[in-house]
Amino acid sequence: MFLLQWCVGFFYGEAAMVIEKVLNNNVVVVRENDVEKIVMGRGLAFQKRAGDEFDEDLIDKTFILTNQKAANKFQQLVVDIPIEHIELAEEIISYAKLKTGKN
Repeated sequence: MFLLQWCVGFFYGEAAMVIEKVLNNNVVVVRENDVEKIVMGRGLAFQKRAGDEFDEDLIDKTFILTNQKAANKFQQLVVDIPIEHIELAEEIISYAKLKTGKN
């Protein structure tokens, strides 16, 4: 069955990623090209487990932290904070960068 799903995805260009770790219904950890990424999206991991695939179209935000200690802390924070709060914080940071001219 997996081979059939892979073939369908490969030939028809279906975008799918494999979950490495589920943090909550909206946030998962994936590994792509040996780079650990934290991806967010509403209902992204609903009824999913490590090893399951999900559609990349559901991703709203992607975080790549190169420092492992920072990545671990971020994962711990994301588990406890509602997605709405994280999105609001990201909007505030983006607005502040825009106003200060720092990108």
